[in-house]
Amino acid sequence: MVGKAPRRASRGDRLRESLFDKYAANLSVWFPDTTDIFVCPVCRGGHFRASLEAKPPEVALAHIVPRSLGGGPTTLVCRSCENNLSAAFDRAAADEKRFHEWVARKHARDARASEPEGNVAFEFERDGKHPSLKSVPSRSNPQAREALFERLASETGTSFSVRIQTFHERHRDLSYLYHAFLAMFDAFGYEFAFSREVDRIRGLLLGDDESDIGSILRSVRYKLTDMPKAPPHINVVTSEDHPACFFVALPPLLRTEAARGVILPGPDQVSARHFDELIDNPAPFSGDMQFTWIPRDKLIGLDNPDSRGQMLYIFSEFSRHESAGDGNPAT
Repeated sequence: MVGKAPRRASRGDRLRESLFDKYAANLSVWFPDTTDIFVCPVCRGGHFRASLEAKPPEVALAHIVPRSLGGGPTTLVCRSCENNLSAAFDRAAADEKRFHEWVARKHARDARASEPEGNVAFEFERDGKHPSLKSVPSRSNPQAREALFERLASETGTSFSVRIQTFHERHRDLSYLYHAFLAMFDAFGYEFAFSREVDRIRGLLLGDDESDIGSILRSVRYKLTDMPKAPPHINVVTSEDHPACFFVALPPLLRTEAARGVILPGPDQVSARHFDELIDNPAPFSGDMQFTWIPRDKLIGLDNPDSRGQMLYIFSEFSRHESAGDGNPAT
């Protein structure tokens, strides 16, 4: 009897294991007594290598750039955070993108009318000078649709209200914060994830902090020649009026838009205090702010012991020297 050939690892399995190795090595840089352990950067739950063999695995792949914005680099989180956060935040970003495309007249938008018998589904189009509604029988209650159309066809006529699905603004904001958080973890590992300065970010993502976060989102126009082609772009911000902080830029929703990004605290108490003030007392930035992106090829690999303190080094060097915006860290 011929035995079954061993199952070949899928591309996802291989990537998951590779990322596990990367982050486990980085964890050992900071905690030499730990080996072969991955700690989720969001909830800080620990997972041994055996978690990769679970069905489904207890650690999951997560897109750093939302799927709706083209996807992109991949990082690792625990299965619980992937199910409870990633899916909802990706959906919020997708909803916003579809809404903006509808405003730009790229496609129809789902709408519905509520009738006593049920809902009537429509597609709301804005192709011409006048918007138009087109009913969708397959997604409508037949009795409600028939009753509505009978009233519309009557001599007296009728009126009805239509509700258009837009997007959940706070979930949208949290989506950008979440993906910026993942970008920083992928670049700086546990130096970022374990920093006390990012505890409030974690609280916002996990729902422990209900503060308004609209003030940490920014739109910035970049010269394309100054930016690498593949986002996200991690930048250091310097200003005469503010302590330096990080700015993570994600792709724009539309080609005509500026890049969108999230302000994150730098690795010291001063920038963290500024971040708290930004959330608690929303106000636009003032002064001459300079953004300088950090090329990934300038970063030390997370498995290298010399990566310890890398974020603080880059942060302090950019803060201490005026940036020319060429993306080259001062050395």
